[in-house]
Amino acid sequence: MTEERFSLRYGYELKPEHPIFDEAPKRLLFFIVKSFEKLGVHQAMLIIAEALCRPDYVMKIATPYQLWHEVFPELEKSYGWEIYNLIEPLYAALKSSRQYDAHGNFESELNQVFGEESIGWKLCDGKLQRTLPAAVREQVDAVFKELGNPRFAPALTHVISSHKAYNARPRRDLDVCSNAFDACESVAKEVFGLPTATFGGVLQEIRSRKSFAPETVTTLEKLWILACSHFRHGMTEPFDLGPSEVDFVYLTCLAGVLLFVRLQ
Repeated sequence: MTEERFSLRYGYELKPEHPIFDEAPKRLLFFIVKSFEKLGVHQAMLIIAEALCRPDYVMKIATPYQLWHEVFPELEKSYGWEIYNLIEPLYAALKSSRQYDAHGNFESELNQVFGEESIGWKLCDGKLQRTLPAAVREQVDAVFKELGNPRFAPALTHVISSHKAYNARPRRDLDVCSNAFDACESVAKEVFGLPTATFGGVLQEIRSRKSFAPETVTTLEKLWILACSHFRHGMTEPFDLGPSEVDFVYLTCLAGVLLFVRLQ
């Protein structure tokens, strides 16, 4: 695979408006099964059987014909996350087998399939990660860099937990939001020297010092209300934020981390 297929280049196929995270398009499935052929049927079936909890596959499937004509239709019926569960062990198997050089090609070709199918995942050194726009990824990297100071160690722990939850399959949205906000609150309390205060108490201190513009403080206050209502301890509503709202909370909290860390 070196360039986008004909039907995408000329608009016969239209890409989805939003990235796909929870589904496994048929072209992705075809690519994965084709890649399993490089391992040999027995090794392929060990991985597939474990991922799908189908031990009968190990003894039942013995030929490439059966891989395509019996297993492929079953994989089409599987949940998207079950298909994504195949990718990392497939990469690891290619890397450790005589197909060592193939794992690098597998990663680059798989990522091209992800791009063509508008899938919001990327394989990086054998691990699946959610994709973010380049500018946003730079800000996320900046958060990790800024929290390298030992005084922000608790906040860094929360950011790492949030990042892992964001990249989980399926994504753990409640953990994404709660840990991201905890990181923001932790940094704020450290910067303003209020270790036992709540985020609300920090906001009162910000107002008294006039540290930020009133509109910035109002934005932080709305974030605090959102957190208390939807994903903090004692939340007043069941967690039901949509995927785009989770993205908003995640990125807004990380922006809040940078806002507080960089306060002069």
